[in-house]
Amino acid sequence: MKKYGFTLAEVLIALGIIGVVASLTAPTFISNIRNTTNAARLSATVSTLENAFTTMIAKEDADTEDLLFDTAAWRDHGSDKRAFASAISDYITLEGFRELSTSSAAVKNYYGANKGPFLMNSNGSRGANVDETLAGYLVRTGNNLAGGNHVLLLKNGAVVFLLINNQTEAGNAEAIRQRGGSLTSIAADIWIDVNGTDAPNTLGRDIFAFYLGTNGKLYPLGGKDVQILDDPNNPALWNESSGRDCRDGRIANGGYGCTARVVEEGYKINY
Repeated sequence: MKKYGFTLAEVLIALGIIGVVASLTAPTFISNIRNTTNAARLSATVSTLENAFTTMIAKEDADTEDLLFDTAAWRDHGSDKRAFASAISDYITLEGFRELSTSSAAVKNYYGANKGPFLMNSNGSRGANVDETLAGYLVRTGNNLAGGNHVLLLKNGAVVFLLINNQTEAGNAEAIRQRGGSLTSIAADIWIDVNGTDAPNTLGRDIFAFYLGTNGKLYPLGGKDVQILDDPNNPALWNESSGRDCRDGRIANGGYGCTARVVEEGYKINY
């Protein structure tokens, strides 16, 4: 009687082939899942923040010209982190807030020793002193309302670094509008770390940069509105050769412009 089946050697060879294929495809599969998850978290966080800020403007009957600048959070508590967080928490549920006064504090106290946020080079590697470089942005105090960044911990696990500004409408506001820009004044610089202390702590992967307009809307770095406000004559768009370039195979200046690419492509991280 003829028997059907596999020999032990055949089974072992098949398992070996499966193992090799799995080892080759697993990293890409895991990376794709992480990118999809982080993009979805970014979309949800942006929506949460914009809803909170626009609701704040509406409920506090902020002046139609000053908008966020006329709310209690900006008007009364710009340099008081605890009071600012309390004012914000009337519109968005916070897990808490943190005070970071130096870049080393951002690296050690927020992310833990030797696990700081870092800039992503175009080849995906870490550059020299990048921990301090990004952390310096996250805690810098060079603004009109002294006190450095507000570090807000959201219920969804995201961390929002919010650097208060009180920049009134740009002197060339009309020219900005004529060029198609809608951002004429900035209430804050914002960095969103969508997954808190979890890896990879990398710009364009789980850390994303925005300007917060006084209208309560978030404008991604690398996008048209930010470019027109920053320097209409020297484009810094994500899809052009610039300091915010985020094209396939070329990510400039750590990945700041990747925020615009993610947003404009429907919250997808596909680079």
